[in-house]
Amino acid sequence: MDLALKSQLGSIAKTLVQHGADVNARDAQGLTLLHRAIQRGDEYSATFLINSGASVNATIPVRGDTALHIAASFSPHAVAPDEYVFFEEERTGSASSSPEVVKAMANVGKLLLEKGLNPNMENSQG
Repeated sequence: MDLALKSQLGSIAKTLVQHGADVNARDAQGLTLLHRAIQRGDEYSATFLINSGASVNATIPVRGDTALHIAASFSPHAVAPDEYVFFEEERTGSASSSPEVVKAMANVGKLLLEKGLNPNMENSQG
């Protein structure tokens, strides 16, 4: 599902969900698909997952970060180039940080709260 979403193939992702794909699946590090989408600055994937029932209060093991913690601390410079789906390079020729992506993560944060994320959840840093 992550590959379909990264490629913005919503119809494929929707079909996967309709056939039982787990929108709360975790990788080996314990990150959910939603955590991964937000880490790479992918508003499309994050919005799809949230609207498809992904747990907005799921935390990353050890650190305890929620999707909102990740969205609020989003930094395009911390994302591996192959994971960064909103390359500024496609628009400007350089892969610099994009104000649009930071704004997109603010939109994701708002949606998380609208869908019931507990804003009082603390991570390992408080």
